[in-house]
Amino acid sequence: MSNLRDDILCNQFHEGMPTYLITANNSKRELEESGVKEGGKVTKKLKDGKDTKDKYKDLGEMVKNNQTNQDWVLPGAKYKALFTKDVNSCTPPFNDTGLITCNKWHIRGFCYEKCEQRLSHKKFDCANHKSAYDTWIKSLKAKLP
Repeated sequence: MSNLRDDILCNQFHEGMPTYLITANNSKRELEESGVKEGGKVTKKLKDGKDTKDKYKDLGEMVKNNQTNQDWVLPGAKYKALFTKDVNSCTPPFNDTGLITCNKWHIRGFCYEKCEQRLSHKKFDCANHKSAYDTWIKSLKAKLP
C-alpha cells in the first residue's frame, strides 16, 4: 500500500472511485498545465516541445515597473487584443543599438526577469526613441474600439 500513497494523494488512484471524482479537476495538475510553479516562477510553453521536460521555457519571477507612463498603460484584455505577433514585430527600437522595446514592461507595467528584451526594462535614454514609441502606442490605441 505504501507504494500507492502518491497516487492516492494526487487523486490518481481510480480503483473503486466514483466516476464524478475521477473526472474532477486536480488543482495541482491545473497549476502544472498553466505554467505556474511553486515559488511564483512562471514558465512559457514552447512551440516545438519535443519532450515534456523541454516543453516550457523558464521566464523567472515577475518584475514590476513602478515608473510606467500612464498614457501608455492598457489593462490585460485590451493589451492581448491589441498586441498580436504582427504588431509586436513592428515595435520601435528602444535605443540606437536596435534593441526592441518590451511592450509588456512599458504598456502592462510588469514583465519577467528572463525576458528576451529585459535590457529595455528601464526608462528611455533617448528622447527620440521615446517620442517614436509614444506616437506608435497612441496610433495603436486609436484603433481600439
